[in-house]
Amino acid sequence: MKKLILIVALLLFLPVFSYGRMLQGAVAGGASTPDTTPPTLTTVTIETNGTSWTYVYSEAVTCAPTSDCCDDFTVDVAGGPIAQIYASGSGSNTVVCTGSPTVLSGEAVTAGLDYMQPGDGIEDLAGNDLASIDDKAVTNNSTQTTGIALEGSASNIGTSNAPTITHGLTISAGDVVLCFLSVDGTSPEVVDNNGTTPFTTTFWENHPNAESMSYYIFERVAGGTEPAAYSFTMELTVAWTIQIRVYSGVDNASIWDVTPAAATRGFAGSGTTATSASMTTIANGAMGVALFMTDGTVTYSAVTNSYINEREHGSGRSMASYDRIFAVAGNQGAVAATLSGDNDWVAHQFALNPD
Repeated sequence: MKKLILIVALLLFLPVFSYGRMLQGAVAGGASTPDTTPPTLTTVTIETNGTSWTYVYSEAVTCAPTSDCCDDFTVDVAGGPIAQIYASGSGSNTVVCTGSPTVLSGEAVTAGLDYMQPGDGIEDLAGNDLASIDDKAVTNNSTQTTGIALEGSASNIGTSNAPTITHGLTISAGDVVLCFLSVDGTSPEVVDNNGTTPFTTTFWENHPNAESMSYYIFERVAGGTEPAAYSFTMELTVAWTIQIRVYSGVDNASIWDVTPAAATRGFAGSGTTATSASMTTIANGAMGVALFMTDGTVTYSAVTNSYINEREHGSGRSMASYDRIFAVAGNQGAVAATLSGDNDWVAHQFALNPD
């Protein structure tokens, strides 16, 4: 009888004991804790080819669609803004994007990398969003030396029938030399553009306002040896301003991506803001050039559309020019500059074709 009672007690106690051990194990081991820690961006590197951008994160990240892994980043280098498209790596901690245009060796990042979280962009595998990023450092390991680059610029003013510029620049064979000439009056005609090493006249126009000014845009693909000065002869003695800009990496067979034309310039008889017409580039990596002129003495500031590399002559017949790389072909909009005083103005925009 005692054995029977003992057996019954054991049978009643064992389930309670087992359940108690389960609870004890659950308490000791702890319940599973959800992942609420967002990923962080550890490093950003431009690889040796100048087009691969490698993003390393603190953990695996994913994007849906995968384009979101790259196209919400913004960053500017010396040549202008970089556009990026997805290449590989979603689902891992290393994502590779392809950037355009090519970043050159030693090219500085002028505006650090930024990321604006769109609300459902880059996230870890648990769904935690990458926080927005401001001014992340970028390491440039590019070894590339191709692409359009500004080699130098120069300017001069005077009053004569022979505008001349002694440039002091090193100009190599195959470089493209752009020359801008603004002259007083609507009738002075250039009858000789640099003698035995001539320029091609790309664009010429009497100032489309009532003011008295004409301007020329000349082009030249440099030969083996360029003269130390470029000279022009006009039929009249008038005031003039002249500038040159020298570029490498331009397609010598077809230098223009957007040829200077009336369609891409703006003008007004007065005002303190000069604004060009918009232009549409054809090739990725085209070099945009902006040219501003008046027939008076002003200075230029607050240039828009990320144009850089100013060359300004603020005295006499004021002229300023700028440039920037357009990473991706398309409608690039207009460019504007603020004048220091009310004056008539012309603002012209065009683009060089990358080699």
